[in-house]
Amino acid sequence: MDIKLEKTILGKNWNKAHGGYFSSKIVSCDYLAEIFKIVEKIKPDVLVDLGGGTGYILSSLIQKGISENIRFVNLDLSEDQLSQIHSSKIKTVKGSFTEFKRKELANPNQQFMLIARSILHYVGRKSLMSLLAHIRSQIYRGEIFLHQTACFKNEHDANCLNSLYEQMGTDK
Repeated sequence: MDIKLEKTILGKNWNKAHGGYFSSKIVSCDYLAEIFKIVEKIKPDVLVDLGGGTGYILSSLIQKGISENIRFVNLDLSEDQLSQIHSSKIKTVKGSFTEFKRKELANPNQQFMLIARSILHYVGRKSLMSLLAHIRSQIYRGEIFLHQTACFKNEHDANCLNSLYEQMGTDK
């Protein structure tokens, strides 16, 4: 993971990154709606945001009235990101989504739902299958992992970000 290259925009500045993508109500609207649908269906005890950063998604779910019976966990490597979370309803855990263990997040016997936004690219093409296998190994039958991937309206914007990643020397 090449988090050091992005560290200069963590914390308060993260919500401005990528044109405000990670704090955009428009971008997150459909994702939040899908989380609500799945929560209603599987009724998880614990909702974990892998690489949850500033807690934007979990905070938005709480503001929109998601079930109060759910325990919210925000997992992120960055203390700067985690320090932006001021809700007592969200437990912060400093750690990596590539190495987490469910027992470190909550009671492993509870039903989990894992969510994430645009984290898969951090491991690069070569390690993607290993990451997905790891995530799968941490969830039980009937549990869900929901990932929102950044998409672009036009090919130019997608190529621009891919070029930026290439110039950073990453395999994203």
